[in-house]
Amino acid sequence: MSSPPLPMPQAPIPRLRLNSLDSPIDFESDLFKGKAYAFIKGLPTTPPGLFDSRKRLSWLCIQGKFKEALPFNTVITGQEFSRPFLGLPAPWFIEKVLLSLAARINPSLRVGTLSCPSFMMPIISSAQCINISREEFVDLARLSLAFAGTHTSLSRPLNGQPLQFMIKDESSGKYLFNFKICHEAIMLPGSSKEAMKLS
Repeated sequence: MSSPPLPMPQAPIPRLRLNSLDSPIDFESDLFKGKAYAFIKGLPTTPPGLFDSRKRLSWLCIQGKFKEALPFNTVITGQEFSRPFLGLPAPWFIEKVLLSLAARINPSLRVGTLSCPSFMMPIISSAQCINISREEFVDLARLSLAFAGTHTSLSRPLNGQPLQFMIKDESSGKYLFNFKICHEAIMLPGSSKEAMKLS
C-alpha cells in the first residue's frame, strides 16, 4: 500500500522562476548567497532552442559567493529522501545490476540505504564544465527515468517525495541551497502543476 503524497504546508510556498532567461532566483543560506537559473526541458515555458543538440534534460546555473570557507571535498549534490521508494525490483537486481551500472556511469556516486534512499556525489564531479561526459537520466517534465529510449514513471517509486536541485556541506549537514521540484504526479489535488519550493 502506497503512502499518501506529502501534505502541502500551511504557510505559502515561495514561487520560484523556472525557465526564465531574464529573472534569476535570488537566494541566501547560512553558507552561500547567490542567484540561480533553473531550466527544465519539455515544458511549455522552456526557452526555444535552449536544449537543442544537448542530451541534458535539465540545467541549473548558479552564481554567487560562499559565506564561509568549506573543504571542497565536503560540498556534495544529489537527491535525498526520508521515506523508502515503492515498487522497486528485487534487492539482488538493484545491487547487482542497477547499482553496478550507476557505478560505471559515475564512479563517485554514493547510494544510501533502501530505507532512507539517497544519491550523492561531490559537486565537482557533476559540473558540466568539468565532467562533460555526464548524461542525465531523470526527465523532470515527465517525472520519469529516461534510459535507452524509454521513459519509466517515477511517481510511484518516489512515494510522494519531491526531487531536488541542491548542494550541501556534508560535514555540517547545512545546505547551500535546496530547491525542491514539486510535480503534479506526487502532489495533492488542487496544488500547482509546476511549482518549486526553496528551503
